[in-house]
Amino acid sequence: MSSKFATVSLQCPWCLEAVEIFIDADAEAGQWMEDCPVCCHPMNLEAQPDGSGGWQVTAERAH
Repeated sequence: MSSKFATVSLQCPWCLEAVEIFIDADAEAGQWMEDCPVCCHPMNLEAQPDGSGGWQVTAERAH
């Protein structure tokens, strides 16, 4: 069984750079923490399916 991943672009809340994250396309809505690949600061991410097969992801600063 192969896994499919969705690529989502968002803006890091720390360095304001555009970054891409990968989400398991078969996953349900959820929250997790991930480090920014540019500045390495932690981001709290929340993902919701958008109803058209994509994802709506919000990023906030994690402390």
